[in-house]
Amino acid sequence: MDSLPHTFTLLALPLLLLACTAPAPWPTIPADTPPGTLIDAGRCLPDLPDDAECWMMAVPEAATDAGSRLIALPVVRLPATGPSPKEPVFWLEGGPGSSNLNYRPPAWLRRDHDVVLVGYRGVDGPVRLDCPEAAAVLKRALGVGVLDSDAQAEAAAAMQRCAERLQAEGVDLTHYTLSDVIADLELARTTLGYERVNFLAVSYGTRIAQLYAYRHPERLGRSILVSVNPPGRFVFDPAVLDERLDYLARLCAADPDCRASTPDLAETFRSVSHAMPEQWLGLPIDPGTVRVGLHFLFFSRNTIPLGVDAYLAAAEGDAAGLALLNAIMRLFFPVDQIVLGDQLSKGGSADLAVFQGLGDLFPATSPLGAPLSELLWPLNAGWPITPIAPELRELQPSAAEMLIVNGTVDFSTPPTNLEETRPYYSNAQYVLLKELGHVDDIMAGQPAAFERLATSYYATGVADASGYVDTPLSFRPMIGLSGIARLILGIAGLAIGALVALGARAGWRRWRSGRVGA
Repeated sequence: MDSLPHTFTLLALPLLLLACTAPAPWPTIPADTPPGTLIDAGRCLPDLPDDAECWMMAVPEAATDAGSRLIALPVVRLPATGPSPKEPVFWLEGGPGSSNLNYRPPAWLRRDHDVVLVGYRGVDGPVRLDCPEAAAVLKRALGVGVLDSDAQAEAAAAMQRCAERLQAEGVDLTHYTLSDVIADLELARTTLGYERVNFLAVSYGTRIAQLYAYRHPERLGRSILVSVNPPGRFVFDPAVLDERLDYLARLCAADPDCRASTPDLAETFRSVSHAMPEQWLGLPIDPGTVRVGLHFLFFSRNTIPLGVDAYLAAAEGDAAGLALLNAIMRLFFPVDQIVLGDQLSKGGSADLAVFQGLGDLFPATSPLGAPLSELLWPLNAGWPITPIAPELRELQPSAAEMLIVNGTVDFSTPPTNLEETRPYYSNAQYVLLKELGHVDDIMAGQPAAFERLATSYYATGVADASGYVDTPLSFRPMIGLSGIARLILGIAGLAIGALVALGARAGWRRWRSGRVGA
């Protein structure tokens, strides 16, 4: 859930969440296929260019055992369009629980590089760790108590049933970890005949890139890591998110309109989060659902104003925006499109110990808590977890060439993530972009600037970030969630009024006709 759309409309949150949509299913391969074999897939995804090459790659389910059961992973190569291709760029999508096949590279990237998409095991290909049992529980609980202990216990029990079903189908859940993903990438590199590769990685994908750099430094050229996620940071820490809200509060205090609305934005969030009304005009408001939705809104500078406006209005007694956010989450959150088993296998095997050590994820002093951790990590109680090697669960020194880019208002991969890596990566360049959020703000918000940044780094090893223009964060949305809610209510009222008027008019005509006939 890390690759977010840049243009937001009336239904901003549903569009953001639908970025998780999974690709169409892929065919299987014969059971006796040697590991590493590429088989023509017979087709490519429908929106790929005509020159795309698509295969199914035979991969051992246990990456360290070539004799284990084979699984199939789709591999897509988009050949370089220029006359002198340089080292290929492997794309690494965010997640976990999302496909690695949805990226469509811009022309400037393909001009000098093959672009390769290697499917993520557990998501792409015939073996998917889908858990509709748990998704159904979460879907029912959204909007009415999704973070309540009863709902969480029911969802964890459903995850256990899902794990048992997958294991009965022959899936070895111990081999759907980051370590296995790294082995898949290395197998794809050798099979495609590349001496070395570059990475373009975002969010969760940056974790894969960092671990690949540790395991295979000699096979890595240059990596661009957008919204870096170091070990331990699949788990959202409420203290880190509180610090980002404090930063946001300082920006608010420097903005005349925002400052006039609240003397302390962080305190406004704390008071509203811990004392939400139960309803607005009969529409329910579930505090847990609202906080989860707010966390998603805070992934991008484009939707931060919507969340701020809703909370400021609620502090003044207008809960319309909270009710609308609750309704949007209940109606549109595509929990059934997130591959929950994959998220828990990869995230849990890497960072579960961090979650177990955090304690209260929504303390009374916290303005927001860590709602996405509250939603997802308790599900691990019903999921078998095999921790990856201890050294892969901690930052390790690396001399790999990396460009690490983060935004200062990112509530998914906060800039503290970037700072954590500095002591370990001796050959990394760092770019911290003011008042930009998660991945899409950096890559799509100012596309020409990102093109200059990426092309300069891949070509010379020195990143040129001069194309980015600092733009102050706006706290005033064109129309806030409260305004949208009242607009919808007004339109609905007009529609109902029109129907009543039409019905009354028809009745009047029938009555008049009856009198004339008499």
